[in-house]
Amino acid sequence: MDLYFIFLIIALILFFISIRIQANATKKLETSKKEELINEFSGGKVKNFLPLLILLVIFYLNTKYLWIDLQIMNYSFVGAILIFLIFSSFINYRKLRKRNFGNSFINNFLIASGMRLLGFGIFFYAIFF
Repeated sequence: MDLYFIFLIIALILFFISIRIQANATKKLETSKKEELINEFSGGKVKNFLPLLILLVIFYLNTKYLWIDLQIMNYSFVGAILIFLIFSSFINYRKLRKRNFGNSFINNFLIASGMRLLGFGIFFYAIFF
């Protein structure tokens, strides 16, 4: 088994563990908090992912027309995605804190978000390096 495959397995394991952590934390919430969580985070998905969609379009157009060197574009693309994920996690953390979701749930959210970021980092490391 080569190192590339090992990194991909580690990334997948981190993603699945983060999903389980978030699901278990959500199960422990009261029904009213679950409803509040759904109402707060279910709307505006398109608006939240518009910057990511724009990045994908720019990346695609650059691969087609070669405006910027592909290696520079790859690193910029990965960096932009990671910055987007960090920024969206920070915004979600502030929403949870503002709505008083409790330290236990917020800590689980932070751990799960950190694991997802680490998983994405390992995934992109395996692809580009």
